[in-house]
Amino acid sequence: YLEFVCPVVAKPPADRPTQRGVTPQGPEYRLMCLEGERIETPLYWPKCTTPRVCPAASGPDIRAEKTGLSNSYIDVYEYEHVNLTCSDSVKEIPGTILFSVHCGFNPDPEAEEGLWVEPK
Repeated sequence: YLEFVCPVVAKPPADRPTQRGVTPQGPEYRLMCLEGERIETPLYWPKCTTPRVCPAASGPDIRAEKTGLSNSYIDVYEYEHVNLTCSDSVKEIPGTILFSVHCGFNPDPEAEEGLWVEPK
């Protein structure tokens, strides 16, 4: 694959000086290499945009009393995730996989925030 990667955004957050843009397809766009040193030609080139934040305050409600997970979100950007941990160390099972909540791409160009993806 040949990876199309967005450039660093014009005004990155202070804590992320090398933050790159994102596309509707993800943080990178892969093009398949074809025979004869050619690459596939996309129907359209994706537009790079500045990733929008999914604020911690609007993270999905994970009911700690039912799930045993802490509701401790942090701000993340589109295509990033937050790992939630057990709210009670007694309930924690050693060696278990972390439970992740994803900040998805918001297709609305006017929106100021990414979209939290509700866990299934």
